[in-house]
Amino acid sequence: MKESVNQSTPMVDEEEEVQTIIDENGNVLELRLLKSFMAKLSQTDDVAKAYYNELKNHILSYKGTHSRISWHYDAVKLGKEHLILKFSIRGKTLCVYYALDAKELDSKYKVEHAKSRKYKDTPCQYRIKNDRRVAYAKELMDMIMARIGAEQGEIPHEDYAIPTQSSKALLDQGYIREVRIQLGKK
Repeated sequence: MKESVNQSTPMVDEEEEVQTIIDENGNVLELRLLKSFMAKLSQTDDVAKAYYNELKNHILSYKGTHSRISWHYDAVKLGKEHLILKFSIRGKTLCVYYALDAKELDSKYKVEHAKSRKYKDTPCQYRIKNDRRVAYAKELMDMIMARIGAEQGEIPHEDYAIPTQSSKALLDQGYIREVRIQLGKK
């Protein structure tokens, strides 16, 4: 468990839960719980988990694709050189970041330009909110794979979502990090 003491208060990210506490020495501390992609996936609703499973199974049906889960997202590549997309969760919404230019897409997709630097290679953000958007997300996946010339195989039926767990359990497993920032004295 890392502890960081800093006099300035950085901006709160959507990945954090924030609490103000007073320790035994009378210091006022801000306790932040930084959630990983897996923690957010565990704590999101069952609908978003179902969307994630369906979309991940669809993209991994292409031959040569594989996924790697990092702290912030689940990245899908074709071979070593072609980054296809990244799955992320913002709040309770599943987002897919495509390696496409949002300006070249039809207006029916309602994509946005990703603002974060961690998505510079996948700047086209698409929020998955309903079944229609899941179908459109698959169309975008198929569009990218057709450009690359990838061949689609049989769609697997794997369950990639992890069961719902408390923040305490996820903290114990290392999926959530605790950071303490000193704000002052009481």
